[in-house]
Amino acid sequence: MKFDLDVLACELRHDGVVVWLPHRHLALLLLLALQAQPQSAEDVARLLYPELARNEAMVEFTRAVEHTRWRLRDARVIIEKKSKYSLGNGVNVDLQSVETYVKRLILTGEPLNKTSRRTLRVVRARLIRRNRWISRQHKWLAPVNRRLQMLLCDVSIRLGQDAVANGEPAGAIYYAAESLNADSGDPRALELAIRAHQELRIFEHPPRQLRA
Repeated sequence: MKFDLDVLACELRHDGVVVWLPHRHLALLLLLALQAQPQSAEDVARLLYPELARNEAMVEFTRAVEHTRWRLRDARVIIEKKSKYSLGNGVNVDLQSVETYVKRLILTGEPLNKTSRRTLRVVRARLIRRNRWISRQHKWLAPVNRRLQMLLCDVSIRLGQDAVANGEPAGAIYYAAESLNADSGDPRALELAIRAHQELRIFEHPPRQLRA
């Protein structure tokens, strides 16, 4: 079976339909998706069950793997090899490709066209939907949340820069606030906020020579 793991929205889909899983079992898939290399059971169990002792966490981890395989009716959705766990080939994850795309837009600083602007807005919408899902801030989702908050910050900053370039300072201020909420110490977000407020003052109170 083929599954799409939308890490940005924290959703698992099959044929476009969201598949329900207990939150911690979905977190198991998300944690495996974040790693480029297979992970030991002990490492994942420690993240999933921080409130339990080591042996208890290992037992619960094994149950979570078995239940996830059973629920999805596919034993290959999670692969175990030499006591290391990873997602099977039947699980498609697009997180790394999205991160690479966003990073390229930021590093090059090239103006956004209609396609890239629409893509960033879609990515942002998926991330915001994910924010609602993890509103309780479970400790076992902290690694997922941290990485996606960084991505949301990048996306908001790039959209804010685009808004300034297109003479939309009010929109830029909104994106700056969103990026600061994701990472209050990001100097790019602070710079965007200052620039957007400066542009807004010019827009509301233009120099005398520019007034009609």
